[in-house]
Amino acid sequence: MYVQIATATGMALPLGPFIAGIAVLALHMLFYITLTVMLGTIFNDRGPVVGIPIGFLFASMFLLGVVGDLAYVMPWLLVPTGNSQGLAVLVVLGQPLPSIVPIVATAIWSAIFVGVALWRFQRDEF
Repeated sequence: MYVQIATATGMALPLGPFIAGIAVLALHMLFYITLTVMLGTIFNDRGPVVGIPIGFLFASMFLLGVVGDLAYVMPWLLVPTGNSQGLAVLVVLGQPLPSIVPIVATAIWSAIFVGVALWRFQRDEF
């Protein structure tokens, strides 16, 4: 991706901020992966396991301007949506971040989801 962007724009972005921006995007994806795995340990049916994360992702597009400060404890501000550039873009461009709370909160949510999934694995499988 780095080579493609450099080729398309004719200039290379600084590698450090680019890798940091990719890490923010990876954290965003980790949130949804761990949420899905956790839901897979809770529900026996595929509907909620697939529907809840997709509904959560789509809700972010519509609720971002309505929920106010709740957006800071969700992964919604990490990626570009609506009027927001997203923290990942700001990191890549080397601009100051308005807040690191969404990054920390998303990491905490992912850790909670992994903890619940492991607890359910141990409870049901062993």
